[in-house]
Amino acid sequence: MMPHSASNRRADVLGVHSLDHFSLTVPDLAQAQKFYTSFGLDVRNARSGFDLHTTGHKHRWGTFREGPQKKLNHLSFGAFADDMRRFANVSNASASRSFPRRRAPTAPDSGFATSTAR
Repeated sequence: MMPHSASNRRADVLGVHSLDHFSLTVPDLAQAQKFYTSFGLDVRNARSGFDLHTTGHKHRWGTFREGPQKKLNHLSFGAFADDMRRFANVSNASASRSFPRRRAPTAPDSGFATSTAR
C-alpha cells in the first residue's frame, strides 16, 4: 500500500485515506480462489482460508474464510495515527458499531477495523 503523508491531508478534516483490507466469508473457498486467480491476482494460502494480494506486492487486500453463506466480516480503513483518538470520540458520540481496533504492525498509519456484528 502506498504511504500517505501529511501533505495529503486537509486541515481540520477528519477522514480515512484508503481502504486497507476487507474480510469475506464464502461458501466455497476453492471456487473463490479460482475466480480471483483468473483475474491474475495473487492468491496465497492462509491458515484458515486464503489471502488476496496483487502480484509483486506484500500488502494483503483481502482475507477469505469458508462459511455457510457469503458474508462481509469487516472492512479496515487507513487513517492517520494522530486522528485515531478523534475517530474514537466521533464513534462513541454517535453510538456507532464502528470503533478503532488495531493497526498493522508494519504500517503506523494503516487503519482501523469496523465491525458489522450486531
